[in-house]
Parts: sequence; C-alpha cells; structure tokens
Amino acid sequence: MYTFFSYLKVFFAIDIHTKKEYAIKICEKRHIKKVNKIEAVVREKTIMDILNKCQCSLFIKLAYTFQDSARLCKF
Repeated sequence: MYTFFSYLKVFFAIDIHTKKEYAIKICEKRHIKKVNKIEAVVREKTIMDILNKCQCSLFIKLAYTFQDSARLCKF
C-alpha cells in the first residue's frame, strides 16, 4: 500500500485471471467533501476518460471506477 494523504490510499493489485497489474486508488468521500475537493475529483475522472481514448502508451489508463456510501475507487 502506498499512502499519500490520510483520506487517500493507493494499492497495487494483480488480476489472478489475466495477470494484469492495477493501481487501485481509494478516496474517502467524507474528506473530499470536508476539504471541498469534489470538483477536483470530478475533473480528474473527466481527464482520465479523455486520456483513455488516446492511443499513447505514456498515459495510465483508467480501467474501472465504482463507489460505495463512504468511498470512491478508481483503477
């Protein structure tokens, strides 16, 4: 696990079926709201969606996003 901030954690994971490597970013919704970063989180998702359409291998691809009542997850 790589931790950058108290509200954000990044984990390294490998899909057991495909052996594909992922970085899983988990953000606490409570903290995002508290520090008023909702717009920044939405902007990050929008940018990642745009970069996914690029055929350049220099950019990290956003594979999946999901959320529960307390967290946002991206990988």
